[in-house]
Amino acid sequence: MNKPTISIIIPVKPGFSVTAAQRLAAVEYPRDRYEIIVAEGYSPSRQRNRAAAQARGEIVCFLDDDSLTAPDFLTTVAKHYENPQVTAVGGPSLTPASDSILQRSIGAALASALGGAGCATATGPGARRA
Repeated sequence: MNKPTISIIIPVKPGFSVTAAQRLAAVEYPRDRYEIIVAEGYSPSRQRNRAAAQARGEIVCFLDDDSLTAPDFLTTVAKHYENPQVTAVGGPSLTPASDSILQRSIGAALASALGGAGCATATGPGARRA
């Protein structure tokens, strides 16, 4: 079975580095099955939308410019989509220990049950939790 193609979209401010792209060099997924689109600008939502319109992948994956990814993350993402009822997959977003106390506090809040961590949402007819 062929692995699905994945478009990875990373918004970045002009002149900023894309550390996420460096981590993607170690990804364990066939290179001809994914593309990386770096979308420069000052409005991440517009950058993501513009890049998504150009994306060629069967799956669109959004990362931040400083995202840290595990080598198997694309395989993990693709595996969720083997279930035809799955339409979206997300999280978790982990905060590096090198971030400031404020950034780590925000990360902890978002990772808590109140922030939505560990929840699966299903909407629409026939939707199921993944």
